[in-house]
Amino acid sequence: MPQATGDTSTSFSPAAKKPVKRTIQIHQLTHINEASLGDYLFGNIETPLVASVETNNEGEFSVKLPPGKYSIFTVEEKGYFASIFDLDSYIHPVIVKENEWSNVEIIIDYKASF
Repeated sequence: MPQATGDTSTSFSPAAKKPVKRTIQIHQLTHINEASLGDYLFGNIETPLVASVETNNEGEFSVKLPPGKYSIFTVEEKGYFASIFDLDSYIHPVIVKENEWSNVEIIIDYKASF
């Protein structure tokens, strides 16, 4: 679920998380070389968009996808956000398996100060 924190303390704790409403864009698995990265946000994403979904007020969402590998981004005012990368430099990778749910937590922290 997407969450943002307005807490400026130096320690991050689960209590500081605040659910937020966002549009989630799910693309085919996207490598870092397939998206332009600016200051903290992505611009162009070259891989096809598979699904776009709105979260509820608690930041929760669900979407039915065929089995496969995908990248997840939140839509922000000036671009797309993702902060997780795997060892092969794929952006926020998620594997969807047939007849299984995948739980995803998205921490939106590009405006945070630590």
